[in-house]
Amino acid sequence: MTRRIRFNPRSLAVKLYGILGVAVAAIVALAYAGSHMASVTASAAIHLSREGLDGIVKASELEVLIEQHRRIVEAAPAEIDRRQIERNREALQRIETSITALSNAKTDEAARTVAARLPTLTAKANHVLFLAENLATDSATDAVDVYQVTAQEVQTAIRKIKARQQTAANAMVKTLIDNARSLVGWGTSAGMIAMIVLAPMGLLVLGDGARRLRGLWKAMHRIARNDIAHPVPSLRDVDEIGDMARAVQVFKDNAITLANQRGEIEQINRFLDIALNNMARGLSMFDASHRLVICNECYRALYDLPSELVAHGTLWMHIEQHRSDRITRIESGGDVPVARLSDLVSQRTRTTVHQTMADGRIIAIEVRPLDDGGWVAVHEDVTKQRHAEARIVRLARHDTLTGLSNRHVLREEIEKRCETQHAPFALLLIDLDKFKLVNDTLGHPVGDALIEAVAQRLRQITRAHDIVARLGGDEFAVVQDGSVTPESSSYMATRIIDALSEPYAIQGHRITIGASVGVALFPDHGDNASALFSHADLALYAAKDSGRGAAALFEPKMKEAALAMQVLEADLKTALSEQQFDLFYQPILDLTTGRTTSCEALLRWRHPTRGMVPPLDFIPYAETTGLIVPIGRWALRRACVDAVKWPVHVGVAVNLSAVQVLSGDLIADLTRILDETGLAPERLELEVTETLLLNDEPATRETLLKIRSLGVRVALDDFGTGYASLSYLSRFPFNKLKIDQTFVRNITDQQVSTAIVRAVASLASSLDIVSVAEGVETKAHLARVAAAGCTQVQGYLFSRPVPAADILYVIATCAVPKLSDEDWLASTTSSARLAS
Repeated sequence: MTRRIRFNPRSLAVKLYGILGVAVAAIVALAYAGSHMASVTASAAIHLSREGLDGIVKASELEVLIEQHRRIVEAAPAEIDRRQIERNREALQRIETSITALSNAKTDEAARTVAARLPTLTAKANHVLFLAENLATDSATDAVDVYQVTAQEVQTAIRKIKARQQTAANAMVKTLIDNARSLVGWGTSAGMIAMIVLAPMGLLVLGDGARRLRGLWKAMHRIARNDIAHPVPSLRDVDEIGDMARAVQVFKDNAITLANQRGEIEQINRFLDIALNNMARGLSMFDASHRLVICNECYRALYDLPSELVAHGTLWMHIEQHRSDRITRIESGGDVPVARLSDLVSQRTRTTVHQTMADGRIIAIEVRPLDDGGWVAVHEDVTKQRHAEARIVRLARHDTLTGLSNRHVLREEIEKRCETQHAPFALLLIDLDKFKLVNDTLGHPVGDALIEAVAQRLRQITRAHDIVARLGGDEFAVVQDGSVTPESSSYMATRIIDALSEPYAIQGHRITIGASVGVALFPDHGDNASALFSHADLALYAAKDSGRGAAALFEPKMKEAALAMQVLEADLKTALSEQQFDLFYQPILDLTTGRTTSCEALLRWRHPTRGMVPPLDFIPYAETTGLIVPIGRWALRRACVDAVKWPVHVGVAVNLSAVQVLSGDLIADLTRILDETGLAPERLELEVTETLLLNDEPATRETLLKIRSLGVRVALDDFGTGYASLSYLSRFPFNKLKIDQTFVRNITDQQVSTAIVRAVASLASSLDIVSVAEGVETKAHLARVAAAGCTQVQGYLFSRPVPAADILYVIATCAVPKLSDEDWLASTTSSARLAS
């Protein structure tokens, strides 16, 4: 009989097995928890390496590159060395390439932020360098302000992203440390259980794990204290502790990288100090507590500040007390009056004032408030600029040669008299007879001296309240005031003719010229300046038609002649609608390559009854009536259409009228024509004359800058024949100077012409501007202009103007002829003869 074994819960075996089962279950649970925590910790460490620290490093690198980019751009307006500007442009391109490379990681938030705004930042930086390269300092400074906004936004975004990443990284580090400590706790518990169940093996495993974790814990604390000299243990282990060790190693490597970058940032700060102290303008920054944050050497020198007043943390009021003793006057530049510089700070708006120092210097101060309550101030000595502006204002209202009032001032004075004065007055327009002959035979210096002598005689025969003005060239005007009658005005006209017809002794020459005078009376012949000028012009034309040397008082019948001009206007409108205009082209050749570099477009009018009408017979009247705007628009479009068919190295030059430039539609027309024709902007060149620059300088300069911004080139035509002034070359962005053919044609006979051509060519070369000699008709001309340093030539020696159908053949065959030894010898002999 078999005895059944019954389960007895109180038996020792059951208890032991029960205790053993509980111990095993506890060990299994603890082992699973420890493994899970180790895995989580390792994953967190890897996540910290891949997403936290890498992001911080990349954001720091992007921040450093953006700061380098910004420093170069902000220093650009003060840079006057074009080669340095080009080097800066190359540096910007390298920085932008590095930024682009770092921004390729689309999963990185900082990379995405910079990639999204980099094109805008690059475009604004290029715009600043473009303006700085063309010496447009004020515009470049304004462009820097626009650029700084975008750069500041990018930097702020990067800093915020980096701050979030650093916060996340610190949290991950804390998680690693907490997990490590928790794992040690769990391991200790597991060891106690294992000591009962599997003591030897448990103690061995637990001791080894605790030792390695303690080593990692110490390594992490050393790294947190920036102690990166000790190696990280357990790097070769293949378990979870090994993963943790490798994650800590990544953390250490990133810490080393950050330390190295800190050194680079310190180097950048040293460069920043060098840049600040080499700026041409003073810079100061104050915090919300009105304490000095930073200033440069120029700021200290402007106000002769002692060293203790430029130390970091100096109160602004102490500096201001030192400066106020040296300030005599403050001129407000805004709507709010500024009596003291403290007013600028309290306004919390961007404001510019000018202060006059006791020694006569004028300092411009631009205050820009900061979001934190502080401000940045830029200080610049504008004494020379103010004096130059005053001189420019005078030049804008007076003739530079004679000092007389110019046309603009004369018109203002006449309008003022028409509005406020009831007494009659007379407008006398004066045109010199035979003056062109003097200019052509004796040269422009003698002609200029003659103009000055004429102005002096006009001053002598007029009264103090009369106005004497030079309208341009050999044209003068007199406003005779004081109850004028037809008889008294005729008498004045006769006196003018007699006085100006007396012989002149100019530079050893006895010169005799004459004068024609046209007279219009207020209010009999017009009650406004335009009517008086128009009627005086008609009277002047009548005086010239009568044989010159005469005076004529306006008569209504003179308008009949003007009717003929109306017929011409109607013909011009018909010519425009029926496409009677045509363009001929004359090549311009480069003396270095001998090839055609561009072709000048020349307007022709094929009249159905009058035949080919020369431009001089209709262009002046087209300008007067405003028809030159649609005619010029047609010529510009036609020239671009033709040029598209030429070789890509050949451009086209189109003449612009002053009326076109000031019409307000030129930029829109130019943009539309370039888009529709497909002509590359750099192949188009627009030629303007010096007369344009006297009409409305601010509007003209703005238009020329807009033309240049489109990539189109600008040339100054007939240089030296109008109101030539070297100041034009600094105020207007010209790419080319075209020396008038008058000088070129006289270059073999007149030493003055030779000197002028050589001087203009040398000036153009020093300004990096192309110089073109017009009117080259002989090899002697060619040899002289080449010796003078001209870079390009144009004239009948190479080709006459040809229709568009023939220009391709001319471009292919036209070349600069080689000069023989006899040509060079003749040129040298002529130079020696002129010099003697």
